[in-house]
Amino acid sequence: MENNKVQAFRNAFQEKHEPLIFYGTGKIASLLLPEITDYNIVGLLDREREQGMFLDIPILNINKLCDFQIKKIIILAAERNIPVIYRRIAKFCKSNGIIVYDLCGRNLAEIYDIYKTDIPYFHKSWKDLYEAIDGHDIISFDIFDTLLIRKVLYPHTIFDIIEKKLQKVELKIPSFSKLRLEVSSNLDKKNPAPNIYEIYDEIQQIIHISDKEKRFLIDLEIDVEKSFIAPRDSMLKLFNEIKEYKSIYLVSNMYFTEDILEDILHACGYIGYKEILISCEYRKSKQDGLFNSLVNKVKVSANHILHIGDSSILDKIEPQKVGIEVFPIMSMIDMLANSSYSIAVDYDKGILNKIILGHFLKYAFDDPFILYETKGRLKVSKIDVYVKMFLSPLALFYSLWILKETEKLKIDYIMFTSRDAYLLEHITNIFLENQKLKISTPYSYFYASRRAVSSAAVFNEDDAKELANRPFYGSIKDMFFIRFGICIEENSSDIEDYIKIYKNEILNKCAQKRRNYQIYIHKNIVNQPKRIAVVDQCGYGNVQKGLAKIMTDKKLHGFFLRKSPGVVSPCDSSSFFPVEEEYGTTNGLGIAYLVLEQFLSSPEPSLVSFDENGNPLFEKEIRSIDQLDNLKNMHLCTLNYCEEIINLFPEIYDEHPDWKLINLFLEFLDEKYTEIHIPEFLNMKIEDNFGQGHIIDLNKN
Repeated sequence: MENNKVQAFRNAFQEKHEPLIFYGTGKIASLLLPEITDYNIVGLLDREREQGMFLDIPILNINKLCDFQIKKIIILAAERNIPVIYRRIAKFCKSNGIIVYDLCGRNLAEIYDIYKTDIPYFHKSWKDLYEAIDGHDIISFDIFDTLLIRKVLYPHTIFDIIEKKLQKVELKIPSFSKLRLEVSSNLDKKNPAPNIYEIYDEIQQIIHISDKEKRFLIDLEIDVEKSFIAPRDSMLKLFNEIKEYKSIYLVSNMYFTEDILEDILHACGYIGYKEILISCEYRKSKQDGLFNSLVNKVKVSANHILHIGDSSILDKIEPQKVGIEVFPIMSMIDMLANSSYSIAVDYDKGILNKIILGHFLKYAFDDPFILYETKGRLKVSKIDVYVKMFLSPLALFYSLWILKETEKLKIDYIMFTSRDAYLLEHITNIFLENQKLKISTPYSYFYASRRAVSSAAVFNEDDAKELANRPFYGSIKDMFFIRFGICIEENSSDIEDYIKIYKNEILNKCAQKRRNYQIYIHKNIVNQPKRIAVVDQCGYGNVQKGLAKIMTDKKLHGFFLRKSPGVVSPCDSSSFFPVEEEYGTTNGLGIAYLVLEQFLSSPEPSLVSFDENGNPLFEKEIRSIDQLDNLKNMHLCTLNYCEEIINLFPEIYDEHPDWKLINLFLEFLDEKYTEIHIPEFLNMKIEDNFGQGHIIDLNKN
């Protein structure tokens, strides 16, 4: 394998005096760089480091490359990661006249920029694959990224997750992820295709752990891998269809032994193949003869075999060398890199983002031909896919942010206000149910609405004037009924005239509303401590402001998805998304706010006020049964999504929820990124009695 890469590089780059920059400090760099010291290697680029040394070569900041008159950067990385790395540096390289290559000398701009117009793969379909299968007696499949996927952005993220888990146990191994990668890379040089046990034997020698501790690490890695591995459902369907009339073999470069890998395959539904050829069992990889072993095993001419896999080298060039015919399919991450979503790879900082992006890939690109004839722009027509791709991450991150903000500010109690915080309270229940999370702050769902709170917070004529002068798109008569609960005779255009005429009636009516509200408050949070968080969605904090006037014995702090500046003071509120005047417009929220109004709501009608016993009174429901069913389905999708992420990664509570990633997902709702055809949205409507006095039709906005 080492000689193959060195020879490929030397064939592609024969000019040895030209200054070269390499991107990567992993396994491939470790193999290649010591063998090409006769080249003019100026420095290295690395995602994690911008200084220091690697193999006696300086690591550089990319912005310093102009000082060296660099014209070429060569990426040294696993093939699945090349498009991700290329996207990361492409803009800088284009603006500075730098060409980016892989180690075989391919100009990556010619491969990965073409998606903006078209690429040949986008003209491949299931029909083409089935026709290729029908023409062959034996079918071989690559396993990882073809039949199985990991629900993380990169395979090595699994090692980062293990490192995170080790921080919670007695066995402390600093920089475990780096150690695990380096040992695998170094061992591969002297022990072809090592298995997981040999890798951990080497780790044991380096860090001097006991046999028991070594066994613990092996079991932990296998368990974490199993929890994150899932079938690529569309490929599982294909597998089950053809296994009845085709002989199927599986071929994989993998350090898991056959017993481990079979457990994983069977758990994912892959049963009925003839045999697995694994590099660590045969002591040879795909590029070192594993496909020869396949041909010898099946005892047929190589051209009777069709190999299906995602790597353009390991699953295309290597099997073709021995005469096996191939049908390449794209891995999910390659589909991401060649789609309108390619910018997402720039948001891969932190384990949580990588897990969320891994799930995004699963829902977007399970079907390897989903981009057929689309030029890289995804079509979304299923509401569950839509919700899990674009909306569920927001609900999860906002809920996590609320809990972390609660701890940071030493909040004593959380009020999830109706209706915007209905779903968030249910997600918090999932956090609480996970025994590995230490969440102790009490909380409850609390009935509040602008209509109920604002009228109950009117104490005097000035309060009435302020409430009456808030924007309202309807008649003055309707406004007085909705805002104050009184009926007036409309004969003037001056609101303040009406305030003076109906002052006593307004104040008496609002006082009664306040008494009823206070009965509800005392029944629900009277015994709770004073520092209370009020959870809301977006806006000016009018609910918090009104509650603060009613609940004078409490200290209220607002938690907003995004707070508009100017009403609630910064010291009394926090915002998940930055306030606009500080950071500029967050475009994703602007694109998605109408959908979020529907999504972050409850199946109950809007709150109007309370009766004399403190029971909530609701507006008449204007949403149809179908619309409510759609809403419940959206919520169920999100709760299932959140439960999966939290159970997979209970260490989530230690992570920072990144608003920028969420904003990106919401930006993807724009038609330039995604073509959306969701029939369920056709009857989605939002009622806004308090301000606009009419119904917003989502299908027309």
